[in-house]
Amino acid sequence: MNCNLFRDSVEISDAKKAVSAALEKGRQMNFQIAAAVVDVRGSVLVAEKMEGASALTTQLAEGKAAAAALLGRSIRDLYQSVQENPAFWVGVSGLTGWRLLFGKGGVVIRKDGKVVGAVGVSGARADEDDVVAEFAANSIQ
Repeated sequence: MNCNLFRDSVEISDAKKAVSAALEKGRQMNFQIAAAVVDVRGSVLVAEKMEGASALTTQLAEGKAAAAALLGRSIRDLYQSVQENPAFWVGVSGLTGWRLLFGKGGVVIRKDGKVVGAVGVSGARADEDDVVAEFAANSIQ
């Protein structure tokens, strides 16, 4: 009997590759960032912070990844809605125990067209976090 409840989630080996890709891209761009990969349920699989990155970057990266995974969309696709109706999105985050962060830098990971997890990046400007997260997601798709 197969008891793998996460068979539709990103593999740990791919999560490690994505985080490594994000950190390497961050180094190339002279950023001090953290990156995290979560499964489809928003649970952290891998997270790592570069030396010199702010103490909060890891938690922020995790929150961005969790938001993207649970909504099944990259946060940049929701960004206008977040800007126009912040009270709603704060409420959504509150409903999840403040786990979700609706900032650019949360990008879904797809396999065979299905969302299997997400990458979150934090530590640079929002658009830069998003570029690095997209690079990391693409590195394993």
